[in-house]
Amino acid sequence: MMEISNDFYVKCNCCSHVTLIETDCLECNTSTHERSMGEEIEYDFDGEICCEKCGTWINFCIRGYEYPVGVFNFSDCDCNGGEFVSEPTVGIKYDFDDNYSDYAYDEYIKAESILEYHKEQIRNMTSREFEFFVGSIFEKLGFNVKITKATRDGGHDIIATKATPIPFTLIVECKHWGEKHKVDVSVIRSEEKRGKKGGHFSTNHHK
Repeated sequence: MMEISNDFYVKCNCCSHVTLIETDCLECNTSTHERSMGEEIEYDFDGEICCEKCGTWINFCIRGYEYPVGVFNFSDCDCNGGEFVSEPTVGIKYDFDDNYSDYAYDEYIKAESILEYHKEQIRNMTSREFEFFVGSIFEKLGFNVKITKATRDGGHDIIATKATPIPFTLIVECKHWGEKHKVDVSVIRSEEKRGKKGGHFSTNHHK
């Protein structure tokens, strides 16, 4: 579920009068589109106001996109008859129970320990076989797994989602390299910018 983070202001193009828009008053409509990594959910927050000073009608739409499910992709907005004083911010609304630990990290550690146990077997795999092997581990841990099409570096390899006890999505990238090829810290930093919850699985250690 997405939400607009804060109330915002709209300025009339005719008289420059500024009106406060309370986000709780906006209705949200959703639609879904099938894409390569599963469904993309579009959230549309539509609104219409009449300027209190000059009577001009102003309508606006703020959109947020969730893709893959559970991950913020991007947002955009438009305003007719006026303009946003500051562009509204859209984000995913997460509900957490304080009694739960970080399940995403716990599941990552479980998968990592299984990989370590099978490290000799993994060395003889192709890169694609390694991706399917990692995917099978997450399936055994109760995840719904989607392995993306084979591409050059830069894409996500696995999308793993879990509904309980807390719904979350893991974005996983797999690296199958030779023994002398160490994983540079820049690889980890690039992944950090691309998702709130993710995992990086490699046949080698980090340097």
